[in-house]
Amino acid sequence: MFAPSLALSKGSTKITDEPEEHRSAWQIFIGHIMAAISYMLPVVVLGGLLMAVAKITGQFIPIAGTPFEVLDKLGFMVIKFMYPVFAMYLAFSIAGKPALIPGLIGGIMSDEVYKRFFNLEGFMPSGFFGAIAIGFFVGHLVQWLNDTIKVRQQITTIKTMLIVPLCTGITLVIVMQYLINPIFGALNQAMVAFFTSAGESGRSFYSLMIAAGTAFDLGGPINKAAGSVALGLNGVSDTFDLTARELAIVIPSIGVGIAALLNNRFGLPDVFNNEEKTIGSTSLLLGFIGISEGAIPFILKNPRLIPVFMVGAMSGAFIATTLGVKQSLPLPAVWGWPLATNVTGYLVSVFAGSLVCALGVLFFSPKLATNSGK
Repeated sequence: MFAPSLALSKGSTKITDEPEEHRSAWQIFIGHIMAAISYMLPVVVLGGLLMAVAKITGQFIPIAGTPFEVLDKLGFMVIKFMYPVFAMYLAFSIAGKPALIPGLIGGIMSDEVYKRFFNLEGFMPSGFFGAIAIGFFVGHLVQWLNDTIKVRQQITTIKTMLIVPLCTGITLVIVMQYLINPIFGALNQAMVAFFTSAGESGRSFYSLMIAAGTAFDLGGPINKAAGSVALGLNGVSDTFDLTARELAIVIPSIGVGIAALLNNRFGLPDVFNNEEKTIGSTSLLLGFIGISEGAIPFILKNPRLIPVFMVGAMSGAFIATTLGVKQSLPLPAVWGWPLATNVTGYLVSVFAGSLVCALGVLFFSPKLATNSGK
């Protein structure tokens, strides 16, 4: 569920043990992004959990003026730092510790924190794509400055503590203010206006897109990108929430588990051997606690199941939007279901989407030979 972690030293910022020169530009690009996301996810999870504790408690007792109200507000504030943390560690992944704070500053300028602090009316943050852009820009700028500026050994500290940070800070502010924020902010504004103006149809279409992206690679870069976009737009208007995202996280895993239970029963095909049935049962349990990776072994064995998982997730998201289900906290599975606006509709959506996945797995997987060992 999480990308590999990085040690806090410049000499250990490679994402994998494979030398960077032996990887393609795309692999390097994705490696840096996945490393940064691995640091961003705990921010989202902890913030969501704090808010969930407060909101669940608020269903039983008034929380105004209590520590639970503080938890609610603090959790919301923590989530708003997901893009600054992402940009910070993206820059760190490229250039090490000297890029940490410049990356953090760039990430702050890409998100709601910057808008709120400066009280910028009409400002649309550049969001996830702005954080990606500034993270790479800062990382490579710091790397270039470190390699380009030559000083005597005695004043190396001045270079790393004063010259490089100052040049990077001034440059990144200019780039964010006059290039990245205007471009990606305008794209975000156009997307929000497009989906919002379409009303319920816009919400349905948006939900289908997020569900498809989330289910595409089960924790991979497309999944993480879809989730980051959904988190950034969450609450911008009634059109944007996290329902499709949270459904699509669990539907493929639960679907594989249901497929294992239905395998060779009720006239359905026999496609799982004993080992795969065990993996399927494990996937079912993982799905119920919000982990999507349980279904990965099945798409590795049979990539034709990728569109099956996407269709299942989209089916669940479509049913949820039709039933008026809304979930605004970044908590999938059993952690977030009690907080949905329509719990029954939420559970119906999960089951229906998972059943679509299960039937797709059974009919699009190679059938076992009658004499094969099980």
